[in-house]
Amino acid sequence: MLKAVLLFAVLFFSRIGFCDTITYWHVFLNDSLIAEFNESSQDLEIRLKKSDLNSFDTLRVKLKTCALCSDCLFTLELFLEIKEKTPSDSSRETDFPLKIAIADILKLEKKYDPEKFPFYHSTQFYNRKVRQKLFHLVLI
Repeated sequence: MLKAVLLFAVLFFSRIGFCDTITYWHVFLNDSLIAEFNESSQDLEIRLKKSDLNSFDTLRVKLKTCALCSDCLFTLELFLEIKEKTPSDSSRETDFPLKIAIADILKLEKKYDPEKFPFYHSTQFYNRKVRQKLFHLVLI
């Protein structure tokens, strides 16, 4: 009888538990934190003044996820529907900030004048690619 009660208690309490892990990402302009998001964030917009940006600035994204992957390729990409290659950065390191030069963004802004720049994070493993929208950048 005691075994049955213990088994019931273990099964019951394991069902009411929850996972408190969540994917989140921090966005930096050079070394300054400018935004924090997670997978529950609703407003994924970052607004930056063009007058405050220099061509040597760098946009960095640090993404933390609970997904373990020993042989994945992590990529930060700026996605615009244009006929030229857009800036991206890749790494196999899980705790490595991915970077895109502001000069590349400003060059695209000058040439195409988009309303916003959508940034995505993708994880590629075993010929499968999973893409997640991180944020969109608006230059004002």
